[in-house]
Amino acid sequence: MRFYFPERNTAPQGSQPPRKSEKKSEKERILEAQSTEKRKVKEKCLQQARRREEILALLRKQREKRIVKELISYPYKPKIKTDQVSRQKVSEADLMDQEAVKALK
Repeated sequence: MRFYFPERNTAPQGSQPPRKSEKKSEKERILEAQSTEKRKVKEKCLQQARRREEILALLRKQREKRIVKELISYPYKPKIKTDQVSRQKVSEADLMDQEAVKALK
């Protein structure tokens, strides 16, 4: 059972219902939402790319500073002559390995 209340008109006085051409179709709303989403994703990717470039620039700068420091200190570093000692140890280890292989045969 329905009751009719004429004083309760929900439409504001003097306004006309929107025309069909003024209404956004479902497709248009979907396309608009998709384009908004694409725009947000693109903006996020651009921000990440900028941040990545900033980080890489900082790392390059730090590396250059480290290399400059190493080049300055290089002439003052002591020369290590452990080449001959390490070669002897390696050759002794090789001889021991060769003897062990011969013993197994």
